Amino acid sequence: MAAYDFAVVFRAVREHYSISQEQLGTLLGLTQSRISAIERGSHKIRDVSVVARIAEALQIPGEMLGFESLHAVAQFAALDHSNHIDRRTFFETIMNIMLGVTMGEPYDPLDRVAYLTSGYSPTRIGHGDVDAIEQITAGINAWGFKHGGGVTRQVAIGQLHAVRSLERIDCEKQVHTRLVMAIAHLASTTAWIHYDVGDNRSARNLWIGSMQTAKRSGHHLRSDFVARQLIALNHQSIHLGQSDEAVQLMRIAAGMESSDAFLTPIMRSYVHTNFSWAHATSGDENRSLEELAKGYEIFEDVEQGPRNPWSASIHRAEMEGQRGQILFRLSRRNPDHARAALASLLVATDGYGLAQARSLAMNLPCIAEVHLQLGDMESALAVGHKAIKTILGISCERPYRRLADLRRALSAHESDSSISDFGRFLDGHLKAATPRRFNSC
Repeated sequence: MAAYDFAVVFRAVREHYSISQEQLGTLLGLTQSRISAIERGSHKIRDVSVVARIAEALQIPGEMLGFESLHAVAQFAALDHSNHIDRRTFFETIMNIMLGVTMGEPYDPLDRVAYLTSGYSPTRIGHGDVDAIEQITAGINAWGFKHGGGVTRQVAIGQLHAVRSLERIDCEKQVHTRLVMAIAHLASTTAWIHYDVGDNRSARNLWIGSMQTAKRSGHHLRSDFVARQLIALNHQSIHLGQSDEAVQLMRIAAGMESSDAFLTPIMRSYVHTNFSWAHATSGDENRSLEELAKGYEIFEDVEQGPRNPWSASIHRAEMEGQRGQILFRLSRRNPDHARAALASLLVATDGYGLAQARSLAMNLPCIAEVHLQLGDMESALAVGHKAIKTILGISCERPYRRLADLRRALSAHESDSSISDFGRFLDGHLKAATPRRFNSC
């Protein structure tokens, strides 16, 4: 295998799952013709980044490919091998979607969704079918909040492929409009699942695809949905440490509020708070506090109002979590925000409950770090242990980045033996975390 001859592997995978060369290519990010050439033995893969991507997708042990481990494979595959043109193309795509412009060959990122099989093919669909799709999406969302996205990845991918095929089936215009929006929402849900397991490129493509799908639906709330996806992309950019990109994305979303695009009040409040989060990450304290105040002023007036499927998670606990994350980011530069950050984060975690274990896992490491800032070592250790226990109970890669941040914060207090002991304990969990754990379900 170290010679990177994937011919036998590709044929075995296709035979086992009864999939075509084109379908396998979709899974691996390769063209059908390239898959065919590899299987015939007329082409060998020499680009090590492509090898790493294939190994991660097919769960081939890294040692067989000359890597030290699968974790090393995943680390290499996760490196940003793109150049400035990729980043520019990303924002060109976003702006084209916002303007309703199609440039060059039509491109739909949802065409790259990996799938295995699908057998559902009705002759006509109605509102009941769309209701069923929305219920499935809600169920996948709920499961992801409770258990992490790794548990539902293949289910979501299979469902997305199945429902996309329904667009070709005869139905009334109103049904078709709802159907296309339901597909867009399912694509967004599938993006979050990929984001959960650390597949950030696929997540981004799925969010872009969901935006394009919503824009062509003709649904009167399509702009509201698009704003929600820009917020998701902002979330990812912040997670990956790309603060300038986060600010750009939220600038686009905020611009929708002053345009002819219709945003529901709850979404307008969420746009402002996420713009605040982006500014906090970039270090602009004044703009961050200004946007946070705007967002909360709107939210207080509409908290009890109706929600769309894609805004159902914007509730009091989520907003307090947002405020807590914003103030927590600001407290790293200005400790005066630490107590307010802690207060909001505690309100959020009290409101999440067991049904939102993923949200709890994302916030507990931050609470532990705030306790460190305030000098409460006992509480920091107690919450740190709770964070590890909660994170181990879900299938999600994202909280580990926040555990790593906590580990760095601990290093300033290691003269305390209890802190240094916990730091070593935390090191063991961070070292043991591998992509296999998140992708195996």
